Amino acid sequence: MLTLAMFALACGSGSVAPTWFETLYFAVLFCVVVIASVVAGGPRQLGQSAVGRIILVGCALAGALARNPSYHLPAAGITANNSISFEIISLIGCILMWVLGVKLPFLARERGQSGAEKLEALLVLPGTRLQLTIAAMIALPVMAALSGMPLQSALWSTVFAGALMLALHGLFAVASNSRCAQLLCILILMMSGFTIALGLNAYFKLRSEADSAVVHASTGRFDLAQTSYESALRLTQAFRANGPRIDMETRLAQQYEKMNNPVSALAHWENVVTLTKADKNSFPPIRRVRCAMGDSVPPWRLLVFEGIPAIANPDMAPGVMRLVDTAPDVRAKLLGALLAWDQQAPDDERRKRLEAVQAVAPGEPTSLSLLKRMNVPTKDVPLWLPADLIIGTVPTYQSALGTIEELGEACTIVCLNAGRWEMSLNASGTPLHEEWPVVRVELNGKPLAATQVNKALPYDVPFTFDVTHNTIFKVRIVFQNRQDDLEDGRAARRGLKIMGIKFNQAK
Repeated sequence: MLTLAMFALACGSGSVAPTWFETLYFAVLFCVVVIASVVAGGPRQLGQSAVGRIILVGCALAGALARNPSYHLPAAGITANNSISFEIISLIGCILMWVLGVKLPFLARERGQSGAEKLEALLVLPGTRLQLTIAAMIALPVMAALSGMPLQSALWSTVFAGALMLALHGLFAVASNSRCAQLLCILILMMSGFTIALGLNAYFKLRSEADSAVVHASTGRFDLAQTSYESALRLTQAFRANGPRIDMETRLAQQYEKMNNPVSALAHWENVVTLTKADKNSFPPIRRVRCAMGDSVPPWRLLVFEGIPAIANPDMAPGVMRLVDTAPDVRAKLLGALLAWDQQAPDDERRKRLEAVQAVAPGEPTSLSLLKRMNVPTKDVPLWLPADLIIGTVPTYQSALGTIEELGEACTIVCLNAGRWEMSLNASGTPLHEEWPVVRVELNGKPLAATQVNKALPYDVPFTFDVTHNTIFKVRIVFQNRQDDLEDGRAARRGLKIMGIKFNQAK
């Protein structure tokens, strides 16, 4: 009984809260022991067959190794000094178990007949136990090294595993006794149940702290929300489950959006992206929040390269409409006007939004064309598409200054009514190898023309085309010989800068 009590301490001495995987691990262990006991006719009967003893000993080893505190030192920050007493007790328990196996060589009277009996006989042989000990002493340090932990962190776990392997015959001696088999079965169930309870308690506490963080944030008690949030983070790290944290971060982000606090919402959405390993640039909530913060570039890029559905969906439309009210630039105003037009808003609202575009960018061609379609009187002003509306696939420093040196191309959209049009790029270039930039213009994917930009100061580069019906064009401007330089292995130093686009309709 003393030996079994010492082994109980060796098995259950770990007091560290388990992770979700360990909780699941012990739940499986609990079920295995219960099912094996039911099938065998009770815990006492487990010790009467080789199969039952192997299951009982295997579960005892699995539980002892998993709950021993030495396996939790790196994760839980436990120092060797704090757990040294438990380790000494564990080793004493293993020594007593080894002595018991020597004094009770129960298998001497049982020569293996079945496969299970042969396996049992093999496991208790001194040579087998020595080989298992050596394997444990090699494997555990290697696993620690591969996981990036210092080798000394595997010291106690290696010693304890080796001691258990050496004492394996003692465990089988205990399991062969009906009364001890019952006690060992109860011990395993108590250890597993205790661990499962610890894990469930940690999970429910994590959920409770997450809920508290959201509730406190919704009621404006941000100091309490921060305290609950930090507590939830600690529990998440200990429990090693990202699901509850992702849910908490999502709800906090949504709550801050409702409170019109996009800065805080963005921080939590970025945590969601990190945890879920999503693409930050295409994550809809981040796009929406950036709109609310007044950044019109991402939604305008979406509109140009993905079309109106990309900003008209429920994830983006609210942010775009808030952007229209907060950002004063032409991109924001035109986004709101096009979204209102697509959603078939009342005529008064559409006219108001289109006129807002003209107020910040007189002569902007898309809004002017749509106003004419509504038969709204307009001023006779030159049509000018500003450089703010010409954008590349990715943001770069050079593209922010108007050049497409790094991108090789840029795009925009323009709505034109039917007729013959002249489009003039207001551009400038820099020669390389005595060759000026060559620019190609495409409308809706169809090449319009290619020409050379042969002046260092901005001037108009004209292109002429016909529009047979009222439509929206996607204009693509390609820096053609930049790609040629790259393919020839030369650095592309020939600059091309687009200042804007003029439109003139032929009479």
